Amino acid sequence: MRSIVRAEVKELIASVDEYDDVEVIKLNGDFWILLKGVYDPKEDPGVGLYPGWVPFPAGGDFLEMGCGTGIVSVAAARAGCRRVTALDLGPEAVRNARLNAHLHGFLDVVHARESDLFSAVDDDEYFDVIFWNPPYLNPSDDLATDNIHTAFYDPGYLILSRFLDSAWGHLRPGGRLLLGFGSDGDVELLRSVTKRAGIHISTLAESTREYETIQGQVSIDYWLLELTLPRAGNLPPHGI
Repeated sequence: MRSIVRAEVKELIASVDEYDDVEVIKLNGDFWILLKGVYDPKEDPGVGLYPGWVPFPAGGDFLEMGCGTGIVSVAAARAGCRRVTALDLGPEAVRNARLNAHLHGFLDVVHARESDLFSAVDDDEYFDVIFWNPPYLNPSDDLATDNIHTAFYDPGYLILSRFLDSAWGHLRPGGRLLLGFGSDGDVELLRSVTKRAGIHISTLAESTREYETIQGQVSIDYWLLELTLPRAGNLPPHGI
């Protein structure tokens, strides 16, 4: 696996060699670098769906929150976005996104930053599309006190609420705010959080995946959602 990394990312060998565990994975027909400590996109089928679902603004500016390995951000660059900003709370994920941007020839387009939501975004930075596949599992009270993985869990959707408070201020006029979400999340809580903020949800794309578990076969629905602050008389059909 490391030989693939060395062959494809020669300029970043020194950086990659700092890690004992570098993996190369294949997703959507492409190879991707996965660093230790970064969320494995193979664990979430939505990651493979969103590159084909998100309406990337060709010639415009795109922001991905929680970029992880940077797969969606690279897809945005491929789709012709002028500038792609990839944000993640974890420094390893930021490094990982940069490696994959370089691997696929978009290091000049994809700009990865370590950021707690929009903390690394200037007040005067605006985007045509902002996308986030958030940690949408809402754990039970007994689990919420544990040191749980922020890539999966958002107790009470407090992080999502913070995101929604700030995202609108970084959209250009006519800009779009998109969320990836799944039926294994707390749909009712999402509806409550958005309704409280006066936000309308519409579904842009959806797909169902089947899984075998120890309890039997499970179906999970995945959605690409658009969030809007609608004007009276201009409401799209309601989603989820």
